[in-house]
Amino acid sequence: LHWAPATPVTISVEETAGTVTVRPGGTSAITRQGYLRLPATVRHACRVRAGDRLLVGADPDAAVLFAFTPAAVDAMVAAYHGGGAPAWPADGERP
Repeated sequence: LHWAPATPVTISVEETAGTVTVRPGGTSAITRQGYLRLPATVRHACRVRAGDRLLVGADPDAAVLFAFTPAAVDAMVAAYHGGGAPAWPADGERP
């Protein structure tokens, strides 16, 4: 997406879906090292813990970055394959 360090971004979260959306402009920013740090409020809302991996995708034409929690990916795969029960409960807590 060619976001340079200090690029202002808006980070929004859809708690029930476990997804994070990042767009240019806003009050957060890309770090000096070129990383995107998710604020604690976003991490807590999505139940993301230290060491958790997120599936990250981008839409370069729209300049948007998406991050999906493991629970969100699990729900999407289950829905794609006929609505089978996800491996994790809907509340995002892992067994």
